[in-house]
Amino acid sequence: MGKTTALKTLFRSPAKTVLTFFLIAAASFALFSRVTDYAVTRREAAKAESFYSGVAALDNSAPPMSVSYDIDGIEWSSTYSVLQQWPDDEQIEEFISLPGVTLADTRYMTAGRIGNYKRLIDETEMYKIEDYILEGNYSGYEEPDDTGRITLLFNDVTVHAGDVEAADDKPLKIRAIVTENLPDGKNPYPMAFFEKLKIGSRCLIMGESISGELVLQINGQPREEALRVVDGLGDNYLETEDFVFYKEQIELYYDKLHVYDIVYTSDMRSIPRFNERNMFISEGRPLTDGDTDVCVVNEAFLEAYGLAVGDRISIELGDTLYPQSGQAGAMLIKYLGRPNYVNTKELEIIGAYRLMDTYSARCSESNWSYTPSTVFVPSSLLPVEVPQDYSVFCGEFSVLIENAHDIESFRDAAEPLVAKMGVGMRFSDGGWSSMKDSFETGQVVSILSIILYVAGAAIALLLAVYLYIGGNKTSYAIMRTLGVSGKTAGHLTAFPFTVLSVFAMPVGGIAGLIYASYKTTQTLVGMSDSSAPEGYIFVLNAALPGGVIILCMVLEVVFVSSVTAFFLWKMKKTPPLELLQEGEQRTGKGRKTKSVIVVQSPVSAGFNVEMITDAGDVPAGRKYSALSQTAAYIFRQLRRGIGKTAVSFIMAVVLVAGIGMFVLARLAYQDAFREIEVKGKALQFASFSIDNLSTSDLIQDFYCYGNFSVRTNNIESHTPMIVTNDVERYLAEDYNITYAEGYDLSVLDKTGQVCLVGQTFADMFGIQPGDEIGLLSDSMYYVLEQLCKDKDTNMIEEEALRNTVMYKVVGIITSGDENVSSGIVTGMNTGAEDVYGQPFPFGYSEFTLTDNEKLVELKSMMDEEQKESQKEYAPMASFHIDSESLKNIIRIRDLLVALFPVAVAAAIIIGMFGSGMVIIQSAQESAFLRVLGVTKKRVRFILVFRQIILCAIGICIVAGGLYLFFPEMSARSSRTLAACLGLYFAGSLFGAAVAAVHVTRHRVLELLQVKE
Repeated sequence: MGKTTALKTLFRSPAKTVLTFFLIAAASFALFSRVTDYAVTRREAAKAESFYSGVAALDNSAPPMSVSYDIDGIEWSSTYSVLQQWPDDEQIEEFISLPGVTLADTRYMTAGRIGNYKRLIDETEMYKIEDYILEGNYSGYEEPDDTGRITLLFNDVTVHAGDVEAADDKPLKIRAIVTENLPDGKNPYPMAFFEKLKIGSRCLIMGESISGELVLQINGQPREEALRVVDGLGDNYLETEDFVFYKEQIELYYDKLHVYDIVYTSDMRSIPRFNERNMFISEGRPLTDGDTDVCVVNEAFLEAYGLAVGDRISIELGDTLYPQSGQAGAMLIKYLGRPNYVNTKELEIIGAYRLMDTYSARCSESNWSYTPSTVFVPSSLLPVEVPQDYSVFCGEFSVLIENAHDIESFRDAAEPLVAKMGVGMRFSDGGWSSMKDSFETGQVVSILSIILYVAGAAIALLLAVYLYIGGNKTSYAIMRTLGVSGKTAGHLTAFPFTVLSVFAMPVGGIAGLIYASYKTTQTLVGMSDSSAPEGYIFVLNAALPGGVIILCMVLEVVFVSSVTAFFLWKMKKTPPLELLQEGEQRTGKGRKTKSVIVVQSPVSAGFNVEMITDAGDVPAGRKYSALSQTAAYIFRQLRRGIGKTAVSFIMAVVLVAGIGMFVLARLAYQDAFREIEVKGKALQFASFSIDNLSTSDLIQDFYCYGNFSVRTNNIESHTPMIVTNDVERYLAEDYNITYAEGYDLSVLDKTGQVCLVGQTFADMFGIQPGDEIGLLSDSMYYVLEQLCKDKDTNMIEEEALRNTVMYKVVGIITSGDENVSSGIVTGMNTGAEDVYGQPFPFGYSEFTLTDNEKLVELKSMMDEEQKESQKEYAPMASFHIDSESLKNIIRIRDLLVALFPVAVAAAIIIGMFGSGMVIIQSAQESAFLRVLGVTKKRVRFILVFRQIILCAIGICIVAGGLYLFFPEMSARSSRTLAACLGLYFAGSLFGAAVAAVHVTRHRVLELLQVKE
């Protein structure tokens, strides 16, 4: 028999040929579609996990200490910060070598200039302190107030340095402290000095502008250099030796207008505040290890100077190292001296960052934060050698744990080491701790799912080989009996199967690749802004590399070839007569051979089938039961055909388990989607928008605070008034509140003009709990001044009194925080807008999304509120919703949802064709049962039930295993599991039923005609 003749066997039994083809194709489809699915899903999961990293920084700071002074009846206080001993080099090296650390970064800062670009102004800064130097003719002073300050008046003003506006028709006002003695020494300008100062004297004045108010002081204190009388000096007196100091200060102040904070880092991801989401990349990408000649700037810098990511800027780098400070930055040149600009670099802007905290928050932890004028550049650009004795501050050194799965092991090792060092550790995992379990569970079940599906595909191929080669062993034996060599007989037996496989494998594999890639593309395109899906070729290469495709195909071919060779080798080792003679069968090892009724087929000698009732099976006196005897026959056949039974059973278990694991994987990432906390922050939103946000059902855990400066009891005090919905959270540090009788903190949650004041403020104004104070915002007073500028002073004061809002002081706060101690705190519902005169910009708010499914709704609401805020009351309003991690989870979840039908369909198709193939292979058995008088219906029942019972047992075992190992997840997904397992059972039943009907549809005599 040649190969052409062998091929004809494919057409003699078309049903078996078709089923074999589809079984191989289904296995190949399952293999390639699931490998593709897993590759894409794993890639997206890795991308989602890469969003999380750990950052740890050593903290040698200690709580600030406050010292109070009572001088001339006025309370003064100063706050001092101390640092603990910084770990030595050996301890630092040990810290860096902890498990999981991928990068250690020490950041340095110098001053820098960027062309003629001025330093950015921080719009969130409540106290804007700027220096000025000017000349003016002294024209007297206004009466001193209760705080020990007077207001000096100057005309004919010339500004030498600073952002000061002087009107020709109106005297310039400068506040001066006239208290005789100060904490740092004797005041050079007591009240007696100004009483003796002649009206009309030309004065050179040097001071500070605090939120627009000019003060006669240097570095926060009155100094002798702050005022010099220059009567009778020439126009160029500033060029003389006596005024060198002032000349240098004028140049310094000009320099301060153009200085930027240049921070040198090897990787921005190692910055604690970056990982804590208090700053984030709004455009482009962060600076990472290996970058050269690039920089990252604040987004406000791009907007202010019309630049964009990708542009290049020229930066002059200074040669002096300054301590990192989010409060001052390179403005420290005022105290530590001007640098020399020794290096100029042309750098590409690769990203822009946004600060999502306020100036007050940055001031509270200065060493950890940055200003809007900070520019990040690679460490390799540092223009100076770091001195051996350079003192590293706590916010300048940190380590990066890039792999999220290493975070826990690092923390376990770091905590005892840090405690041994005697310092603290500031650690952030970026939110990984709340997501870890869902990610790890998703990864485990995803891996188990792909393993099970690959195993299921392998078993399906094994079954195809087993049934086809085993079904042709009679033909093989006849060829051997006729003298054909074992090698040739084997080749001729396997050749038709090889032809089927050559066509079926690529067809199924390509179908699986295309379908999975199509579903992947549709999902990804649906989540992007693009409306045009990418081509199949690109997606195919993107989803599954060509090398992996080839490897899968090669492994599939090798596996099928190996299994085929194994079965042919077994037949070759078995004598031909033994292959033809199957009359004797054993029911078990060591048991006696049972007598069976054997009918020899005239076409295929050696084939035998036992009747449903074996000789002697029915004891005397018992009635014959068709059901019990049929069942006994089925179970005996399952046991005797143990190879076919085992393969069918294992295939059912593996495929059903694969479906179950896919269901759990989808649920795991759905849990991750629900559990992730999507947080948002809003800066400078109008107060009415803050009210809307606080009552929205889209957000929870809402917290906010805003501030503006006020006049107290019609005295210009520039007192900060804090408005917040959570006083305890705002105070944060150790504090104590002395309440008026009958009041507690809950009163701030109600309506009514009530407030708390700090102890320093209370002492300054002589306030006791229960007293009332009159408040008017500085901005409102400025508006009244403009409205009444052509009228007398009394009218301004009358209008100010008429608009003043009276507040009852329900408590006095004792706190080490000077901002709290000298300020006013009130609630959101206590009429702060009346004090301000209109809706006011709320400095800061943060919140958490209640339902992650409503992310789009939240963003839409925030966009609308931002637009409303910016219309008139809050032009600097901005917000950020930290949803990048959620978007990655959404991609995975939607991919699993889209690919779920593919996975279930692949398993069902294999189960359906596998069951049908086993029954097709039992065609001769069904024929002899019919010859022996068994009805067609009972034969079909026997054939179908024999397969379905294996499927049902497999489903029960898998269901039990899922509930045993994954009880909580299995219970929650019980409906989906039941539906999927039911579909698999129905598919197997359908395949078995169709095949059973096919093999029994002919007449009895036709059934004996074996077409092989």
